[in-house]
Amino acid sequence: MNQHTGDTEPIILFDPYPRSKDLIFRPEVWKRLRSLGTIITHDEGRMPAELFDRFLPEAAVLIGQTDMPTEQPHTLPDAYTFEHYEPLRKILRN
Repeated sequence: MNQHTGDTEPIILFDPYPRSKDLIFRPEVWKRLRSLGTIITHDEGRMPAELFDRFLPEAAVLIGQTDMPTEQPHTLPDAYTFEHYEPLRKILRN
């Protein structure tokens, strides 16, 4: 697990499996993404359910193809909407 710390920054859950960060983001885009929040990621295979469940309640953004079993509903906090992350939207469009 890699965690880029920041006490007041939004949490970004990044689960790139089956790809890698380097296949998804150019280095300059990854650097800009890191500047927007605390990135929680898992580099070896799919993100473990325990890690996902631990950070999802606080997550502002989820990037990836994370398994979300239907028997255990997951929701992001109501306080966060994608409109709050116009900088992220711009980064992901580049």
